[in-house]
Amino acid sequence: MKKILNKKMLLCCSVVMLALFGLYGCASKKGNDSGNANVGDTNAGDTNAGGANVGGTNVGDTNVGDVPAGEANVENTDATDGQAGNPNDKLEKDVQREYTIGDVSGLKRFELDHEVGNITLGASDDDKIHIKANSYVTAYSQENLDKIVDNIDIISNVVDDTCILNVVHKNEGTEFWDWLEKEVKQYNVTIDLEILLPKNFDSYDVSVDTGEIYLAGLKGSMDLETDTGVIEVVLNENLSNSSAIELETDNGNIVVNLNKNTIQYTQNESNHMKAIVNNVCILEASVENGAINVIQ
Repeated sequence: MKKILNKKMLLCCSVVMLALFGLYGCASKKGNDSGNANVGDTNAGDTNAGGANVGGTNVGDTNVGDVPAGEANVENTDATDGQAGNPNDKLEKDVQREYTIGDVSGLKRFELDHEVGNITLGASDDDKIHIKANSYVTAYSQENLDKIVDNIDIISNVVDDTCILNVVHKNEGTEFWDWLEKEVKQYNVTIDLEILLPKNFDSYDVSVDTGEIYLAGLKGSMDLETDTGVIEVVLNENLSNSSAIELETDNGNIVVNLNKNTIQYTQNESNHMKAIVNNVCILEASVENGAINVIQ
């Protein structure tokens, strides 16, 4: 009888334990399902990947979709028409202008004192001075870019038998480079000048702070000087007029093309040269950092 009661009690305890174990197992399983919901629905699908961080805000809507890099940062920054999306972007513009100066038949001398840019001098086919000014302007705001471009101008003044060429502020008529330094804080301006002079000129006094000087096809005396840049002169063939040629650069080479003329050196060093060309023209050239080359 006791054995039967013990068996019944053991059976009841087993049933109770199994029931408790089943409840515990269900509760544990529900907890695991909740964990899966946190990973699948909240962390990956809605919040971190699909909805906010990747799909909705950072990649899909804001950085790529609404404000494309190509339109705002790349195309406008590199444009040469002076447009930009960022006010700190570099703006660039190239401007070409031509000038003609007439009624110079009674003049003999030409003078030009330039700041930044290459200077090319040659002979014209008529009795006028022809000038091509190629300006390369860099600024960091549209206002400054327009201000610089609109105010570049070239004028000539006549003093006795001399034509003096100047780059000036268009409206004020004052020195352009002085105005630029005072009015614009960040800029880069280069003005290359191509100048053709009539045959009645026989003296040229040209200087530039930063830039090259190239002269060919002109007769007479020459005083050419640059602080930084190359000077190249091509002499007229069969030079016969008495004249003086003086060439000087601080940083750069000097090249003299004799163009079939003869030369007699009185001093010939790497940085200083004196000579006589065709027994009529005195030639002197000097450099500080560079070399002097004579081409036959």
